[in-house]
Amino acid sequence: MQAGTSASPLSTDSQTLTDGNLLDKSHALAALQRRLLNRLTKGIGMDGLHYHNADLDVDIRLGKSARHTCEYRLLMTDTYLGEISFTRDQRFTEQELQLIEALIPKLVEQLKSSLEPGN
Repeated sequence: MQAGTSASPLSTDSQTLTDGNLLDKSHALAALQRRLLNRLTKGIGMDGLHYHNADLDVDIRLGKSARHTCEYRLLMTDTYLGEISFTRDQRFTEQELQLIEALIPKLVEQLKSSLEPGN
């Protein structure tokens, strides 16, 4: 777990990519992140989510920034899938972190699938 964020030219508010395939993938990633944030908002009370993948020049921010952050580097069989951080105003409890970490493998599977060529 690490604290921190990074910035890149692509966000869900201003989609600046011109390559149609990459833009389609960024829309799919944003939709996936929205579903995850909605699930976590109901279960934990999350304020925001930030997904960043420098290799794909993707930076998606949903919700709002907040004081407390938990961040994860997403890997699947040595394949880098980006980094994700969750924010909220209240400190995360150990049980909440365990719940988030239980959801990460499913997220990683969906991310890998959405990033594969042809999707």
